[in-house]
Amino acid sequence: MTTAMTETTKIRLADFSFRYGKNEVLRQISGQFFENRLTAIVGPSGSGKSTLLSVCNRLWTELPEAKVAGKAEIQLGGEWRDLCDRRAPSQQLRRKVGMVFQTPNPLPMSIFRNVAFPLKLAGIRDREEIAQRVEDSLHRTLLWDEVKKRLDSDARLLSGGQQQRLCIARSLVLEPEVLLLDEPTSALDRTAAAGIEELLIGLKKDCTLVMVSHYLEQVERLADGVFEMSGGILRRLDSTYSR
Repeated sequence: MTTAMTETTKIRLADFSFRYGKNEVLRQISGQFFENRLTAIVGPSGSGKSTLLSVCNRLWTELPEAKVAGKAEIQLGGEWRDLCDRRAPSQQLRRKVGMVFQTPNPLPMSIFRNVAFPLKLAGIRDREEIAQRVEDSLHRTLLWDEVKKRLDSDARLLSGGQQQRLCIARSLVLEPEVLLLDEPTSALDRTAAAGIEELLIGLKKDCTLVMVSHYLEQVERLADGVFEMSGGILRRLDSTYSR
């Protein structure tokens, strides 16, 4: 057993609150998420789990009625970044903080262009570099052998499990330091979900993962640390890391 005291903090919250209009979604929560670990957030629907993920990559700044208070910070490139400053640029941060949603959302374009799309947005134009990084990301998500002969095919024709791995590959192509996952297997069958779980375990050596999940058995299999969200309050369920 390795105690959390020896771990490097990647995300830290202190008395952090999030309000949308008149609704206080997160109430003075505090906690730490550690580097190269998979931390799970569990709790009932509507308790604020997905909102917390949106804070971690500053998606909340797209909501005019959203207000935050307290401290929320993330360490990227060895520097702490303030997640509460609405005026701070978000585009660069989101290149290092990827997000995967509950339902796979491939873009209406080819498999190759789906994975390459973030590179184009980041201003990368070298075709050889793009091709190599796309291939590397598809290898990491165990998709390359399945799609290498049909990279020009519509990504929406892939199976559900393949689509979700494609979305993870798209998030990984910019080599993020943090990957946020909002119930990434809930729309998949058992076989596809098992493939995603195996993938997530392997990703921990390269990035920090924060995952919302309703499946307690999945959390027990994958998570190094667990928080429970209930009524906008965050509570740590484990005292030590087990992996």
